[in-house]
Amino acid sequence: MRWAVAVIALLSGCRFGFMPSELTNGDASDGGGSGSGDGGGGTDGGDIVDLVPRGLCNTSWCYENPLPQANSLWNSVAFSATDAWLVGDQNTVLRWNGTTLTRMEAPEDATVTHFRGIWGASSSDLWISGTLGRLRHWDGTAWTKWSVGNEHALGLWGAATNDIWMVGEAGTIAHYDGNMWTITNPVAVRLEAVWGAAADDVWAVGNGDTVLHRTTNNWMSRSTGQTASNWHSIWGVPGGDVWIAGDAGVWRYTNSWALAYGQPCESVWGTSATDVWALESDGDVAHYNGSTWTTVDTSPSANTIGGFGTSVWTAGYYGRMRANNGPGWTDVITAFSRSGFGSVSGTSATDVWIVGSGELWHRTPQAWTQVSFGGTSPSAVWAHAANDVWVSTSTGKMHHYDGANWQEIATDTTNSLVAVYGTATDVWAVGSQGTIVRGGLGGFTTTPSTTTTTLYGVYARGTEAWAVGSAGVAVYWNGSVWSGTTSGTTNDLRGISGSPSGPVLATSEGGAIVWPEAGTTWVPYGHSVGGFAIWTGGVNAVWTAGRFGELRGWNGLNEIRLVDVSSPWLHGVWGTGEGHVFAVGDSGVVLHRVP
Repeated sequence: MRWAVAVIALLSGCRFGFMPSELTNGDASDGGGSGSGDGGGGTDGGDIVDLVPRGLCNTSWCYENPLPQANSLWNSVAFSATDAWLVGDQNTVLRWNGTTLTRMEAPEDATVTHFRGIWGASSSDLWISGTLGRLRHWDGTAWTKWSVGNEHALGLWGAATNDIWMVGEAGTIAHYDGNMWTITNPVAVRLEAVWGAAADDVWAVGNGDTVLHRTTNNWMSRSTGQTASNWHSIWGVPGGDVWIAGDAGVWRYTNSWALAYGQPCESVWGTSATDVWALESDGDVAHYNGSTWTTVDTSPSANTIGGFGTSVWTAGYYGRMRANNGPGWTDVITAFSRSGFGSVSGTSATDVWIVGSGELWHRTPQAWTQVSFGGTSPSAVWAHAANDVWVSTSTGKMHHYDGANWQEIATDTTNSLVAVYGTATDVWAVGSQGTIVRGGLGGFTTTPSTTTTTLYGVYARGTEAWAVGSAGVAVYWNGSVWSGTTSGTTNDLRGISGSPSGPVLATSEGGAIVWPEAGTTWVPYGHSVGGFAIWTGGVNAVWTAGRFGELRGWNGLNEIRLVDVSSPWLHGVWGTGEGHVFAVGDSGVVLHRVP
């Protein structure tokens, strides 16, 4: 079957990281809220030199952890030790010069593309493949979009610029002759990788011990006999042996298959029969010198190995990448933490606090620093001022920072407190079993909440307060008592936020609801935002963060939907106004929206 090809060209853009900045925007906002730990309000920091390094940026969102980025990486190709390309989730295409990663802006579709395969004749003739049969071609100046069927395109290899093979889901094999792609389906199982020694010597591997070999015009089965094994990777020596990696280890084909290495592996690559590298499924890196396998490194969560000459690297989930350029293995992508962050708050863009997985971190103009607050299991943070910061814990404890010292403040509960927010006179924390505590430096006491379901977020201003939680539960404090309200949804309401003189918004994955400024009940929000967390600095400054790193916003004029910033899920968001916004999530992700 032949498919027509739609072609769109897009000039590339490259954005770099690790740059300090000067904060000169003076917007201020008391907006905030708490939900999945969001909250607080503050200024943009004035004329402060910000020395915290930033990684790669997408639109105006830049990584501050990990550096330079955290999107999962799946494959690579190299044209020299200083010119390698890597592809991965969320439309990610990176170029590596042996030291620094650069983001290449591949054209997007209406839905996000996750890239899995890459091959090129040179760095100015490069193909990448991904979800739903989407391919991209780079000619050194511009990208061209191609569409080949509807199945996920996983592996690529070419003998020449007019002789390229692609494999993918449902047994898809496609061939490019320099003008168009032709699809065949010789098998019905997922094919993950393709490699060839020459135009008449091409191999493809996949699930269920599928190994295919093409010598002339037909694909023939060359299965290993390991019927339970799924094969993930293939590499070989032209004129020599073929190596495949999968659940049954690494197998080697000369005239028949033989087990070469017995550990389950994700990827295999090498330069010769005496220089073969295997990435084990547990992250260990093994090297074969022609007679012996030796474990030489551990690369947690990696799923591919590649290189050029004596340079070797691994890459994988959440942007992890390690490389050996001669002296030893080092991290290419670094992180001050890989904890799952769920809460963020601050008073300015250079005074930010984040919490997650038992850790508390503080951002100053100089750096992110881990903080010991005198307790354990922090769950949420709210910063009212630089000398008035509150941390709740999953053991029902509250801790306060006065700008110099931390102090534990007594509560009357041991239930988990998962969100905290307050005013100048009252601090509220909410959590499991419908628990709501109210207090301050003198201690916290439980107030009846009318619900026993988990509450995930709380927001307060003046004498009013709102709390939201599981299955659409929403309660309201009128200054003296909590009462139930009708949210209009049965989705879990994970976050809530507001501003001193605007509406209050709560969010779920199904969308947001709003309590108007002079309202008495919740109504649907009229803009397409939603997720695990929400922050608003006013009616025209709203951001939500959620599943698969999706960020949605409303700026008063346009709805914003960003689906290719981060692979890890985002659980907290907070901002200083319509300028600086921070989002945090799994695997230590910290994103900073820079105005």
